[in-house]
Amino acid sequence: SMARVKPFTDAQLKEEFEKIQKAISNTQIQAFSRILKKTGPVLEEPSSKRQKSTEAHIPSVLEVSQSPVISSHTSSGTRRKSLARKRLSKPKSTL
Repeated sequence: SMARVKPFTDAQLKEEFEKIQKAISNTQIQAFSRILKKTGPVLEEPSSKRQKSTEAHIPSVLEVSQSPVISSHTSSGTRRKSLARKRLSKPKSTL
């Protein structure tokens, strides 16, 4: 059955890819706008910028939430490192 399928031309592949990309970005924007509406007023920004800053913010939040767990198991030397990491990720959250 696979042999019968005609391979896409480059143009067709590009078209399909763009369709998918548009669909993905639209659903992402919708999801973000739902979240943003819940959280209250936010600085007016183009949706693409807001998307990037939100994505960049997520890893730092995860790091901060994990570091207390890590530091409780280990020596004071690594505890200092996790505190420094917390300080580094704080400016990101104010953006």
